[in-house]
Amino acid sequence: MHRAFDERQAHDYGEMLEPDVELADTLLRQAVSFVDAIEVYLGVQSEAKL
Repeated sequence: MHRAFDERQAHDYGEMLEPDVELADTLLRQAVSFVDAIEVYLGVQSEAKL
């Protein structure tokens, strides 16, 4: 039952968003920036503990 709901929900979101390469590129850049910030934070934290 959950799987059917998840598939329907994914289908609904697919209908809501038109394919947009510019939006996808923007979201990817934001995600990469977010991960970079986390890596910097973790690097600083692990060095501080040493």
